[in-house]
Amino acid sequence: MTLRIVASDHLTSKDGRNNSDVERVGVKASELLRIPSEWTPPFFVIPSFTRSITSTANAGLGIEDAAIQRLSSRIDRVLRLPAMARFDRVIVRSSANNESLDDRGLYLSKVVNADAAEIIGAIRDVREDALRVSTNVNQVRMAYLVQGFVDSKAVGHLSNERRVARKATTWMYEYELPDGFVAKPKRFRPKHGERPNSNRDLTCYSVTALEHSLRRLAPYFVEKNLRVHVEWIWDGNRLWIVQVDTESAASPTAEPYSVAPFEPVPVREPRYRVLRTAVDSQQPWRKVKWVRTFRDCGVPHGTVYILDDIEQLQLLSGRTRSDELWADLCELAMAPVVIRTDVAPERDALGFLLPMTGAERSAEGALHFLMKTMASWTAKGRQVGELCFLLHRAIPARAAAYAYAKPSQPRVQIDSTWGIPDGLSYFPHDSFIADIEERRVVTFHPRCKSSYIAEGVDGNWESHPCGMPWDWKASVGNEELIKIGTYARRVADFLMKPVAVMFFVDIDEIHGLPSTIAWYCSVDEVDGIRRPGSHTRFLGNRFTIRSDVDLVRLQEHCRANPTARPGSILLQPQAGLLRSTEFLDRVVQAAKSTGYSVELYGSFLQHVYYVLRREGIRVRCIDVLEETPRTRLFGKLVRDRIPLRIESRGEEPRTLRVSHDELFTLLKAKAVEEALELFWEKSADDAFGELADLLEVVESTCRVLGKTVEELRATADAKRQDRGGFEEGIVLTETRGVPLIEREKTGSTLLDDDEGPKTGRGMGRRRPMRDLIEKSRRPYFQGVDLVIPLVPPDDTAGRAFVLQSRDGDEIEVRFERSAIRVAKRVVSRPRDDSRQALFDFYAGES
Repeated sequence: MTLRIVASDHLTSKDGRNNSDVERVGVKASELLRIPSEWTPPFFVIPSFTRSITSTANAGLGIEDAAIQRLSSRIDRVLRLPAMARFDRVIVRSSANNESLDDRGLYLSKVVNADAAEIIGAIRDVREDALRVSTNVNQVRMAYLVQGFVDSKAVGHLSNERRVARKATTWMYEYELPDGFVAKPKRFRPKHGERPNSNRDLTCYSVTALEHSLRRLAPYFVEKNLRVHVEWIWDGNRLWIVQVDTESAASPTAEPYSVAPFEPVPVREPRYRVLRTAVDSQQPWRKVKWVRTFRDCGVPHGTVYILDDIEQLQLLSGRTRSDELWADLCELAMAPVVIRTDVAPERDALGFLLPMTGAERSAEGALHFLMKTMASWTAKGRQVGELCFLLHRAIPARAAAYAYAKPSQPRVQIDSTWGIPDGLSYFPHDSFIADIEERRVVTFHPRCKSSYIAEGVDGNWESHPCGMPWDWKASVGNEELIKIGTYARRVADFLMKPVAVMFFVDIDEIHGLPSTIAWYCSVDEVDGIRRPGSHTRFLGNRFTIRSDVDLVRLQEHCRANPTARPGSILLQPQAGLLRSTEFLDRVVQAAKSTGYSVELYGSFLQHVYYVLRREGIRVRCIDVLEETPRTRLFGKLVRDRIPLRIESRGEEPRTLRVSHDELFTLLKAKAVEEALELFWEKSADDAFGELADLLEVVESTCRVLGKTVEELRATADAKRQDRGGFEEGIVLTETRGVPLIEREKTGSTLLDDDEGPKTGRGMGRRRPMRDLIEKSRRPYFQGVDLVIPLVPPDDTAGRAFVLQSRDGDEIEVRFERSAIRVAKRVVSRPRDDSRQALFDFYAGES
């Protein structure tokens, strides 16, 4: 059944394995030709006709009519060969000479009947589509892969590419069934030597056998030291590989930075004529309000200047300016400057993704933006006083973050990435859960940040590659994470609402700014936010939308396949469209008209996620951090208002109420617990607090027994009269039996015992007596039983004793604050081969 033919003169019969020239057959075909032929459905390749896909002569094929006729007749002959004759349909796919892993899904694939005329028509469609979407058509040489179409019972992926796993030995697979069920991605590490026989097909008759075959397939690529993304289908009997994309080795790159390097400006207080600091403004501009909020919370923030003078704005709308404004711009533009816009609160619908500059490096460029924006605003019939400009020096931060915090909640979620904050809308990022009270990161979910957004040399935003080791390296360190979490919680406590605060992180001190500064805050958008369900990485009918060209292709696909099940839009716009509200509106309309959902690699704490949800679009975030809050078991009696205090910290207490008889038992146990707490306290003040807890337990126990505290005191007084109190500090160390008939005393000798009474205040200071007290508290064996005194031997937590057991091993007894821990330690001894072999063991390689 094997058929893998590569054309020489548009189509000739040659063994493809000896003809894998990428320039002629393209990357896709070349990769398939390198794996065993039994693993792929039969296919043949029609090499590129011309040097470039831009040629449109003769129906877009770039060859003469006579050549088309020869091609058609030869395709007919190949379709009649036994290997291809069993297929009623074929799939025609592009195979360009420059297709990379990042271009997966960029070019059109088309399923047609196994007919030469339909195949040539499909080639034309694929070619025309490539002309629209290729960013560098003059460099592209397109071949065409015609492969037998297999009806599938499951489709899926197998991958160890770097964005899936940091190490090439870690793999992931997932699959989708015809009914739309998508299996949860599964990760594994292939076992050494476990691989399929390349001379046999990948036969599997069940889903379990299918998964086993996938695991056996991975070592084939591991042995070749490849990182690949494999697309496969399963027809119910065997596994077929239909595409292999090899990932290029990730090369080391420069350390990420948010802006092109520039010389720091001396820190000084400039004197502006028109501009004024945002914190001095009393107008209700929303972005200015957050600067004042950060100041009131004691959270570090940047210096922002505001331009909202009506006369100045009117001049700008007429494309002119005052000398005072020009002088201010020249002063501010001594270093790269960023200009943002803000609108009045009544223009709430317009407050998202407003115009802004990159890092503008000249006063002329800054003035041009002010004039252009103001003129555009008034040309739409809007009032001058409803818009203002916010200006600030470019912030040279290495990373950016969004932090979600709730009032009084110790845990804060932080999403971060390299570069500027807008990269968090669409690009992979790191996620953390930090506990600011314990000052530690409790959850860390890294992702492969293969690219990030930052300003280029010209100040415009660009997508920058991020290679080793920065792609998997945490974009924010633990110290900064605790700082970010503390600042965000401070804002949440101040506003008494959940907040998402934007930060610039890791700013070099030479620029005269704190290392981390807050910049913006979202309140209403995150009120009632829910963590979205995580979606699979690759599967489903997915369209990657980077520009308006991709939106057109999506609409054409839906019109050509009106009965097809809606898929999803992977939204990854080009850098120039990141803040385009018009482009986002077009995406929303496309999603509504097609029924497609939208998938994001970005953070659900960013504005884009809120906008899409607000428009009623189904939004799925890829590879979401799944938080698993810590669960602690107690099973003990607590004060009545403790559950309310736990809820105020953001935790969920689970409680139960016990009966009257059970409460008495628990109170007795609580008395022991509080007594132990009292025992371990060092300072007098802390000990006094534990005494208060113990007193509360005593009084509660009295009420449960139906007694009063006064009756308790009377009982205590009676015992004191009969037995005394504890004020004199008398310690009983031991007792001795008195002989029935005492021995006659004949005089003292050096060997006689001192049989006098062992009482008095000074007794405890004698070292032999302290040893005796301590010895009475140590654990000991009594026969075969281990006896552990309940009262610890001293007030040092963690004190341990080691005892020798009868089999020669050691028993360690360690006193803790509220428990006694017993552990057996096996003492290593020389191997005795005469011992019963049954007790031998072997520690193999796991």
